[in-house]
Amino acid sequence: MANNQDKNNQCAQWIEFISAYIDGQIDDEQAEKLEEHLRQCPHCREICEQYSQIKELMQADRHECPADIASLVLSSIERNNLLNGLDSLAKPTQPIWIKLLKITAAAAMIGLAFSAIFIVMRFANPSETQRSAEMKYKSYITNKSNITQKPYIAN
Repeated sequence: MANNQDKNNQCAQWIEFISAYIDGQIDDEQAEKLEEHLRQCPHCREICEQYSQIKELMQADRHECPADIASLVLSSIERNNLLNGLDSLAKPTQPIWIKLLKITAAAAMIGLAFSAIFIVMRFANPSETQRSAEMKYKSYITNKSNITQKPYIAN
């Protein structure tokens, strides 16, 4: 068991060098020691092969970006921002109190219209009770004037 832990500790130290080895960033002496370890350790050899494949895949099919790619990207972003800005300008949002004020004004106008219609109908076509009240008033006035006249007394 102790032998296994020593091997894991030793492999952990070599794994740190594998990436630098693949990139050619370690000196010849360290490279020789790592190659010796890789010949004896299948686990580290497999990790080294995986790192090599990753490096090959990263370097495969590299394409050069056009020189003006930055200006194209920036102009596209600016264009999108301007278009989004135009959308927000086209539809200004109103505060809720303005909407409530408009609703209240509309309700008041409807109320005034109904009141005006009611008043016109009430006074344009008097009802029967109104006509009878007017007739009683006229007869009262007529009778009152008859009462206030002094009777003619002959001497």
